[in-house]
Amino acid sequence: MKKINTDKYINNINPSIDSSIHANTDANIDTKIYTKIDTDIDASTDVSIDVSTDSSTDSRTDTNSESKMLSIKNKIVEHFNDPLNIVGTIKDAVSGPFDEVKEFFLKIPKLFKPILDILDSIKNFFKNFIAGFDFSDFNKMAAAIATIIIPFFGQLYARINYLDGSLDLPFLFLFATPPLSIVPAIAILFKVIKKGKGGKPYDTSILLPVFVNIFCETFLSIFLDGLNLIFVKYFLMLISLFATYYIKSLSECENKPAPISHILRNALVTKILFTVLPIVLPYVPKIGLIFKLFQKIPFFGTIINQILALFLIYILLNMINSSNTDDFCKDSSDNFKINIGLAIFSIGIAYFSTKLDNIIANATANVI
Repeated sequence: MKKINTDKYINNINPSIDSSIHANTDANIDTKIYTKIDTDIDASTDVSIDVSTDSSTDSRTDTNSESKMLSIKNKIVEHFNDPLNIVGTIKDAVSGPFDEVKEFFLKIPKLFKPILDILDSIKNFFKNFIAGFDFSDFNKMAAAIATIIIPFFGQLYARINYLDGSLDLPFLFLFATPPLSIVPAIAILFKVIKKGKGGKPYDTSILLPVFVNIFCETFLSIFLDGLNLIFVKYFLMLISLFATYYIKSLSECENKPAPISHILRNALVTKILFTVLPIVLPYVPKIGLIFKLFQKIPFFGTIINQILALFLIYILLNMINSSNTDDFCKDSSDNFKINIGLAIFSIGIAYFSTKLDNIIANATANVI
């Protein structure tokens, strides 16, 4: 094994150590010199040193003591040159318990939320109970009286005109006839039934399909007949209904239109019922008498029944839409298949509308 003169190597190191130590008497220690010394020492330790027992022992002792001293000095320099290390250590020690305390206090509102909800419900109950004895609201009193006196349609009127088309608590329709009608009337007085969203279930946009229908039944029939009249009327009515439901959806979906598929579905359903109801309604018990009376009016009898059916369909669909705004205002992939089926069915009804006209004519003749 090759022997190295360690005394010479150590003598070369010691002057640099002494000079560096005496040259830096103030607090700013030159860390570059110590870094160089560490590098030299590390390099020297990679070489195997084989010396006599007495000299090698003294050399290793001196080198180890100097290395320990340099290591201590380097640590001191590191802490003095970067005091943020001390701050970071203290911050880490304190932040842990602090975060746990913070999370505990953040959970307090969630722990007490059920209790707060119960208190809010109790407060609203007494608030509405007291408001129930306020008879100064004419619309509320008219809705309650109509609900008590008029079977079924009284409550329907109250829901449409006073409760903005609300379908909340639909089981109250089971109490639609006197004397049971006092139950929904009390629910209206004490505001147990929640109002619908999007305002009243009717607006002036319904006049668009009304005028289109009058135009098709009067003037368009002068220029067209047969299947041409049927299909031109079908598409004109479908376009006008689509525009009507598009405008109405702006108030139901917070000034944003509902998905096109939902609007088209409403238009198709309305077109189907608009064709069928004027035939069916005159034969419904009790309320059918009104439609039979309108049918007796020459020339305009059918148009009046169609307009009444159109208003009824439009209001009921808007009541359903306003009670399910989360579904109505959100698109769904299933609507495409549904709309295809509705379109085929509605076109089929439009095709056989000539036979339906004959049924209407025969029904009118029998009544007369």
